[in-house]
Amino acid sequence: MRSGAGQPAVAAGAGNNVGPVSSGSRLSAPAHAPTASAALLLSAALPPRAMIADTSAGTAMAASSTRHILIVDDDGDLLEVLKFVLEDEGYHVSTAEGGAKALSAASSQEFSLVLLDVSMPDMSGIDVAKRLRADPRTASVRLALHTGRSVAEVREQFTDYDAFIGKTENAVDLVTAIEAAIEQPATTPSRVDETSETAAV
Repeated sequence: MRSGAGQPAVAAGAGNNVGPVSSGSRLSAPAHAPTASAALLLSAALPPRAMIADTSAGTAMAASSTRHILIVDDDGDLLEVLKFVLEDEGYHVSTAEGGAKALSAASSQEFSLVLLDVSMPDMSGIDVAKRLRADPRTASVRLALHTGRSVAEVREQFTDYDAFIGKTENAVDLVTAIEAAIEQPATTPSRVDETSETAAV
């Protein structure tokens, strides 16, 4: 079953090498120039929760802390930034750099959602998604495709996903899309946000 609200918290997860993930770490600037996608998220970081006037913030944080997200990308800088953004929102986050590590992590642990880069050199995100759907252990996991491609282009190859998140989205929109995908009923197939179509980056 897809894990979500009401499901027990899962154990510590994959990490960049599908090993344990540390919690509460702060993001430090990479020694080299970050990639374009990572720089975009860094330039539009979420405001500190203490600055958000929302009486439900505590409840939302408690709920998100039980959600385990696997981020899959071949861009190490972007993985680090995405992990920081989502952990700052209270999510438990694991990362996998590439398709093979993603499949290994997803088959051995339970995730509320897999945030999956579509364009990767070793194994495309579409191939990873198809394998996840074909494996009974991972067939029902929520999939959010993270890409610079258009919705139409992706849907020519694969349609059984829960969210489409453009790589031009800022951190606020990314978190909102992930929260919406996790909250959607698990029985509704191929949930696509057609308004998220973006130009390639």
